[in-house]
Amino acid sequence: MSTVLTQLTELARPGRRARLIVAAVYGVLFFGYVVAVIGVPGTAGHTAGAVYGVDSARILAAAKHAFWAPTAGPAAYMILVQASARRITLICAAQAVIYAASWLWAADELRRAVDHRVLRVAGPLVLLGLSLTPELMLWTVTIGTESLSIALVVATIAGLLQLIRTRTRGAVVTFTVLIVLDAFTRDTNVVLAITVAVVAIVIAVRQAPLRTGALVVAFVCLLAAVVSNRMASGADPPRWYFPLQDVVVVRVLPHADARDFFAARGMPVNAELMGVARNYVGEYQALTSAPQFAKFRSWLRNKGLATYESYLVRHPLELAREPFNGRSDILEPSVTGAILVSGGRARPARVFGVLGWLTFWRDADVILLWSGGAVVAGAWLAVRRRRDPLLLLALVAVVATAVAHAGLAFLGDALEVGRHAITADAQWRAGLWILTFVVLDRILVRAATGSEDEVEPRSGAPLGTLSSSGA
Repeated sequence: MSTVLTQLTELARPGRRARLIVAAVYGVLFFGYVVAVIGVPGTAGHTAGAVYGVDSARILAAAKHAFWAPTAGPAAYMILVQASARRITLICAAQAVIYAASWLWAADELRRAVDHRVLRVAGPLVLLGLSLTPELMLWTVTIGTESLSIALVVATIAGLLQLIRTRTRGAVVTFTVLIVLDAFTRDTNVVLAITVAVVAIVIAVRQAPLRTGALVVAFVCLLAAVVSNRMASGADPPRWYFPLQDVVVVRVLPHADARDFFAARGMPVNAELMGVARNYVGEYQALTSAPQFAKFRSWLRNKGLATYESYLVRHPLELAREPFNGRSDILEPSVTGAILVSGGRARPARVFGVLGWLTFWRDADVILLWSGGAVVAGAWLAVRRRRDPLLLLALVAVVATAVAHAGLAFLGDALEVGRHAITADAQWRAGLWILTFVVLDRILVRAATGSEDEVEPRSGAPLGTLSSSGA
């Protein structure tokens, strides 16, 4: 009885009451939108408004098989679809719950990471507002990996903040599990697993007390990246096949130098293929099935990916120049197509558009300038200040990894860049907002106290040690 009274007392505290009110308002807005689109499970016509998405038919068919089968899609999403009995409404509902929980967790971790009273309120509100922007929220009512991928990446950022704050073994396990789930939800997310593995190896080399644990984390992340990649390549057809076809037709064939490079490595270039490049939308079906393109399809499947990778290695400037030139495709995704697919029912209310205008910031050049300033400021404060430099460096790494993630998504497709880069968009903007608020907090705290060191760090055990207590 006393325990119950204690918990009720905790809930009645002003700060906790405010957080509960914010969570309740957020839930009403978000789940009200989801229910308005997909309806209530069990009612007549409750699936009428669900947005299937471009891969929905393939995903629902693939979920009939075991999640590790060659015909299946990304394993983590297949498990979600199968656990939802392949019912559209249940899939969307599960996605929505995971999505909302991830953003609420990230908002709470941001609140814990800053000290300034205004920022402890403004930061979480901005982050929750970001989650309600149409560009991100719309995917929760779509049958596709986008919503789960966004949610897991945001949860991974929250898990990272929790790990830095508590430095417990439980937090390490939680963060590692989230990284593995990321890798098995969307193929481009392997960049996160590889990044964490590299960082873990560096920690193992430099921090003897953490060596064993860091090596275990590195091994698990690398194993997840390798297995995920093998599953993608082992699918029938490989999950990279059609995006690579788009890249070759849209970006390679129209440019003589790139075309000659690919032709020298066996790509059958002829007048018919060049005709496809001039009218890809009209000739797409023929390219995927007509007998005159059989040699091209065989080359693409057997040598196309290796040739493309070789081209990028031999032209390293393309790795940065092409994504930079296509920055608007990456950072200014459109939701018009998905709204049309839904028959207009998925169109978010005006309030969500206002939230997007305030938090998503749809100008690519503004995002790039803001990112550069925040990263420089975060790195400078980490180097010059003794208080929580690890938190600042970790957030700088989150933004930098998001840039690499977005570049990989752009290079991996030519027609649906906005959709394939949406997870990187969410990671980029969430990480950027969190980094900005933490940098502002350090500056304001220093201005108010005269020194950051007068404020006790919020981190748990010192770097080089891990507590065995729970997360």
